[in-house]
Amino acid sequence: MPLLMVLFLMDCVYGERVEMADANLMVLVAVAYKESKCGQRPPEFLFVIINPTKFAVDACVFSLISEPCPFTAYPLICLELYDIDIPGIGPNLDEYPPDDNDQNILESFSKTLTEI
Repeated sequence: MPLLMVLFLMDCVYGERVEMADANLMVLVAVAYKESKCGQRPPEFLFVIINPTKFAVDACVFSLISEPCPFTAYPLICLELYDIDIPGIGPNLDEYPPDDNDQNILESFSKTLTEI
């Protein structure tokens, strides 16, 4: 199985960005698939709010589909969808900074979270 994941992720262009709508659709389909297999899903939704890297989307979708039942939490690698770098997994995101619009969205989102 690890070899399959390596081959799958080797096809990724690390710095390439995926449109937010496309990323949300791919994640939604993977969550729906896993929910149909396990009969449940985590109570919170996983919304992509920036244009993530192709690696982040592919790794999250692959991990979602591979996740064992019960499906009660999202895989840690899905944090990469928000440009949160998980050390030792995938590319160093400092080498692939978000564009200006993504940076503004992240700052606004972070500010909102601190106000809650």
